[in-house]
Amino acid sequence: MFIKVFFMIAIIGLLWMISFYFGIGILVNCFSSLLYGKKNYFGWLPFYQIYLLGKLAVNQLFGRILAIGGVFYCLFIFSINVNVFLYNVILSVISFNYISLYSIVIFVFYFYAIFKYRKLKKLQKNKQ
Repeated sequence: MFIKVFFMIAIIGLLWMISFYFGIGILVNCFSSLLYGKKNYFGWLPFYQIYLLGKLAVNQLFGRILAIGGVFYCLFIFSINVNVFLYNVILSVISFNYISLYSIVIFVFYFYAIFKYRKLKKLQKNKQ
């Protein structure tokens, strides 16, 4: 019973991550074509996708900060398996807080980018 529940949660989480990835990819391509007149197909690369999300929603510096944050996100996930117990416990607590905060920031800026895209699309429509 526990294994079935675990797999259901894992499948739902995987579907959520895949749909979020495609959502960001579509948003970045549409947003880039609205601002620059052409689609940016590099927006489908995971780290570059987060960079473009920050760049298009705020500015280039914020995009770089989000991309560097993604690198640290991966480093925290892969460095939890450390041999020293105390270091492992401290690192896992810090990484859990960082992972949660980073995920929330990406999620918030995803919706901010959607809001900004719709606003710019409406302004462009009113100009015509």
